[in-house]
Amino acid sequence: MIKNRINQIVSFTIGEHSTNVSTSEHRLVVSFINVWISTTIIMWSYALFSYWVFPFPQVGHLGVLYSIIHTLTPIIYRRTKSLVYSGLNISLSGLLFQLTFCIYNGGIDSPSAIWFTIHPVIISFFASKRLIFFSVILNSIIVLLLTYLGTNDYFPTNYIKPAHTDVLRISALIGLDILIAIYTIVFINTTRSSEEEITKRNEMIENLMKIIAHDIGSSLSVSSLSAKMILRDLSEDQVKESSTLFKRIKLIQNANDQMKEISHSITKWTQVNDNKIQFDIEPLSISKIIDHIHGTFDPILQSKNIDLKIISELDLEEKILADSSAFRNQIINNLLSNAIKFTPKNKSIVIKFTKTDSQAQISIEDQGIGIPPQILKTIFDPSLNISRRGTEGEKGTGFGLPIVKIFLEQMKGSLKIASRAKETKKLKTGSTMLIAIPLSLDEQ
Repeated sequence: MIKNRINQIVSFTIGEHSTNVSTSEHRLVVSFINVWISTTIIMWSYALFSYWVFPFPQVGHLGVLYSIIHTLTPIIYRRTKSLVYSGLNISLSGLLFQLTFCIYNGGIDSPSAIWFTIHPVIISFFASKRLIFFSVILNSIIVLLLTYLGTNDYFPTNYIKPAHTDVLRISALIGLDILIAIYTIVFINTTRSSEEEITKRNEMIENLMKIIAHDIGSSLSVSSLSAKMILRDLSEDQVKESSTLFKRIKLIQNANDQMKEISHSITKWTQVNDNKIQFDIEPLSISKIIDHIHGTFDPILQSKNIDLKIISELDLEEKILADSSAFRNQIINNLLSNAIKFTPKNKSIVIKFTKTDSQAQISIEDQGIGIPPQILKTIFDPSLNISRRGTEGEKGTGFGLPIVKIFLEQMKGSLKIASRAKETKKLKTGSTMLIAIPLSLDEQ
């Protein structure tokens, strides 16, 4: 019953287009209504209490006036769509009533003065940092003013009997506890709902990525196969006569390769997030890593005339603990591919194997263009479009380094990046990727 009434008030507050509002707006309005209901009950209780304890009706009349203004808050939101204005109306109407009550009930010594502490809390839910600061300053001024006026006997006589003052003190403490509890529950529910929305949205995005990666892969297979068949069917004379056609087919193949890489990276990323990749951690020798590097990258290094130097302070038969396939094909391939991509022709790359305590360290240092500081800050966030072209126009996906980082962490390793970007105008530029990975204890 109560929940239905609250939903009715929420629908009225949002207005005619309540079915079209976003989930976040609806959640905020529900929270706002809960705070408004609790403070409205307190306001009207104080107004009725005023008629009972004061020998004159003026305080009660003002209490009713402020309570009516307070009660109209949902209409203010309905008209303005502003939680700031609505929150200010809740807070200031209550503040004025409390100030009036205190003037005739002992000033700063009134039990109702404790309610001044709740105003910054209410404002914090609805308003900006500036308004919260304003609320604290306003409260401080009122408290100091009440103290000064009370000390100098400017207040009228306290008209409330001691027994009624005790009732007021007890009810104020209990009411404040209840209001803070309601506020805390509202805050927790709002935060939890927001987290659930983010989780659902992330799941939806990941599912969409999986579908896209699958569909792209299927379409690319057809496109790549068609391009190969066209090239196969062209005779040498046709190729010479149709050099433009040949170049365009090659462009199609290059684009297909790029899209395959993106599709593969998306698939890997979703598998990592879903914890579907099970690593087979086993000893992997330094010599196998070096053999893999030469076998995979020597042709690419030769094409850019990049000198690769490999220095090992470890015995080549020492072993690290890692998933052999993932470490070589994902981690090493991604990091070294990046180093080659961003290193100009006729430069060098140095790979160094060292040992620290129970870990092996593998550093890949290039003489490339480096990573600008603004990109380095978010380098592991795949949701940001930070992929850049290499020195020869090579393209990237933006998924490589995030995947490397997650893979290493699951192998109990880590990745650190140091870079000197061209944009810093330093003479020496380049990046150093430092892998730390556990050594096999059997080899110690």
